[in-house]
Amino acid sequence: MDLAAHLAVQAVTPMQRYYDSVVAGGRRPHRSLRPDLPAFDQSTLSSLRVDQLRAAIRANLVTFPNQVPVFERHDRPDLQCKIVQLYFTLGWGYETIAIRFGLVHQRVAQILKTWKRRAIETGYVQYIPPFEPLTMPGVSAMVPPPQVPAFVVISSQVPPPAPLRVSSEISTY
Repeated sequence: MDLAAHLAVQAVTPMQRYYDSVVAGGRRPHRSLRPDLPAFDQSTLSSLRVDQLRAAIRANLVTFPNQVPVFERHDRPDLQCKIVQLYFTLGWGYETIAIRFGLVHQRVAQILKTWKRRAIETGYVQYIPPFEPLTMPGVSAMVPPPQVPAFVVISSQVPPPAPLRVSSEISTY
């Protein structure tokens, strides 16, 4: 194997191997074989591809609106909500959605890309920062909580209730 071929093999990214396996195999590989998401934050959220955004939504790394907004002045406002829900929340692919609505899969991709761009611009989709525990400045040692007794005895001044009397007579109203 010559040096150029070896460098060409080394330059293939995990994402490229993933897409090559999808095209060659004709079906998606298992989720564990998919490449990890790139590191991102709110400023780089718009640079994610639509499939990466779907993975981030499903991993709860970004927000997704409960009521999917429809952007009226963009592609197919009558189908936008349905297509976005099927793709992002239910995990349908371009081809399946295209067959469902009688569109070309490139058109479905265009609708999703336009929706993604507008949703990020208007704040419907936002990055969720990881949890960081708060630290209190100036507190060096924890003060133990006060000791609470396991039970408290309260003396009762009220006499116990009288037992109920049951009458054997049948009353008629």
